[in-house]
Amino acid sequence: MSETAAGPARHPVLLDLHGRCVVVVGGGVVATRRTVSLLDAGAVIRVVSPILSADLAELARSGALEHVPRGYEHDSEPISLAIVRATLARHG
Repeated sequence: MSETAAGPARHPVLLDLHGRCVVVVGGGVVATRRTVSLLDAGAVIRVVSPILSADLAELARSGALEHVPRGYEHDSEPISLAIVRATLARHG
């Protein structure tokens, strides 16, 4: 396995997200940016975070995403295509 000074080498992946469930962990600026991009790709979004940015809260109110108001719990999320970590907080 190839590694860099920052850790394992990364490989970009192209996914068809249309209609697929994606869990976003975090509710801040990074989560907002990633969620908007995922929504643009047609993903069905579930944001797991005790708090949301104003933009994410508005998207939740409009029904564009589902908000789960708690911290992420590894085994508690439904089967999804991807889980996107968009927070600096560590989750066990």
